[in-house]
Formats: sequence, structure tokens, C-alpha cells
Amino acid sequence: MEDWVSFYCTLRTSEHPRHLVSASPRTSLSGVLILDSMDSTLQGSPLQIVAWFSPMCVGGIIIAAAGGFVLHLLSGTILMLIAGVSWIIAPLLFAIMPANPPYWAFVFPAMITGTIGIDISFNITNIFITTGLPKRQQGLAGAM
Repeated sequence: MEDWVSFYCTLRTSEHPRHLVSASPRTSLSGVLILDSMDSTLQGSPLQIVAWFSPMCVGGIIIAAAGGFVLHLLSGTILMLIAGVSWIIAPLLFAIMPANPPYWAFVFPAMITGTIGIDISFNITNIFITTGLPKRQQGLAGAM
């Protein structure tokens, strides 16, 4: 319920309702906050902000493909440590960036480390969930 209330409040108070693109209230709220901060703080145009998010798409494809080659070579603990550090670095870069940051020094590394954190933790979590169940229920666990 609180997600819907915060979503409604964000929708009512947002100066840029065009940023609401997701059906999920939690995702929409974070999307509004990220895009609004990039719009107001970094003074980016809508097309420039879309271009800033493109490394997440390309990096996600590369990291997901490379993940299949690395997952059996490194332990899950090390990979979760890498993902956790990436989860810390991404918002930290946004927090410390100056008013007019150079793209390659702050925005690009934040987007790449955010993608590393998302993809690695998602893959490792799926593997932990599916291997924790008997073989006949692993398809059900993978669907969750």
C-alpha cells in the first residue's frame, strides 16, 4: 500500500510526469527520482539522459553473456562481493560528482558499475535459489 501512496504522491508532485514509464510503483518512483535528478542537477536534455543510460543496456548484454563463462570459475561469494562493491560505487559516484561532471569520469563508470551490480547479483541469486531445491522443482525456482 505504501508503494502506491508514494507513487501517487510522486505522480502528483512531479514537474516532469513524462518520466513515468514503468507500471511498477517502486520502479516508477526510483525512475522518476533518477531521471528528475539527472534533469535538474546535471542539466541534461531528455535525449542526452537517454544516451547516458545506453551503457547500461550494452553493458548488461555483455555482462550477461560473459557471466555464463565466469560463473563456474569463481565462487558465488567472490562474485557477490564484486556485485556489492559495484552497488556501492555506482551511487557514490553520483553523490560526489560536481555540478557539471565530465561524462567519462562520473556518469559512465556509475552506469557500468550499476549494471555489474545488477547483473551479477541477479545471476548469483538465481543460481542459489535453483540449486537449493530438488531437480524436479528447479524450473519452478527459476521462474520465480
